[in-house]
Amino acid sequence: MLEDPFVGDHYVQLYQETTELSEAVYHFITDNLSTSEAIIIVATPSHTKTFTDLLTYKGYDLSELIEKGQLTLLDAEDLLHSFLKKGMPDAELFLNTIGPIFRKVFRDYTSARVYGEMVNILWQDGEEKAAIALEILWNALLRDYKFSLLCAYEIDNLNHANYTEAFNCVCNTHTHLIPPQNPHHFEKAILDASIELPVDVVEMIYSTSKLGHPTTLMPPAQASLFHLSKTMPNELEQVLTQVRFDLNSKIQ
Repeated sequence: MLEDPFVGDHYVQLYQETTELSEAVYHFITDNLSTSEAIIIVATPSHTKTFTDLLTYKGYDLSELIEKGQLTLLDAEDLLHSFLKKGMPDAELFLNTIGPIFRKVFRDYTSARVYGEMVNILWQDGEEKAAIALEILWNALLRDYKFSLLCAYEIDNLNHANYTEAFNCVCNTHTHLIPPQNPHHFEKAILDASIELPVDVVEMIYSTSKLGHPTTLMPPAQASLFHLSKTMPNELEQVLTQVRFDLNSKIQ
């Protein structure tokens, strides 16, 4: 999904390990990258180092990419605090901050791939409303400039306590959601876990997985969990507990 991003698409990667995140970001910013596309990375210093170290290891010349303006590295904390007002993203300040960066990039490049984790900083600080508000501002910007956007949230999608309205709002502000699990193993683990539940629940999980999420493209297995969270939250907890056990057993 991340290997060939389309202009206007807004992806969200869920992760728990930095290695998962770095691989996702690497594929998003480099796979099938053309000479007319720019890369903008808005990350914490530690993550930026992880990403740039991986780019260097893969043979990219960072100095050259930065010098010709194809790669822009920005500090997520500094950028975020430049447009917050009373803890919430201010639309005017956001445009005044991001606008000059984008205009500079788009003078020489026709489109861009943007990775950002300012929303995750807000989310981890418990500022969920501010994170969603920032996603909405990004979506407005997607209508004005030709770029694709990848956000990342450090969220455990196997923790039933995370299936809140705020988590659903994260989905609703993105075109694609990517869980950290291998899709094949993930789906099998959910179906196996459902066997322990009543037959009608098994059938429901199977049928709702085919419906998908109402607003966001995601693996069928993940979509079924959102459906289950709204209709049978107790069963969701049982399924997720068993799925976590099964997936951990495969790793070990």
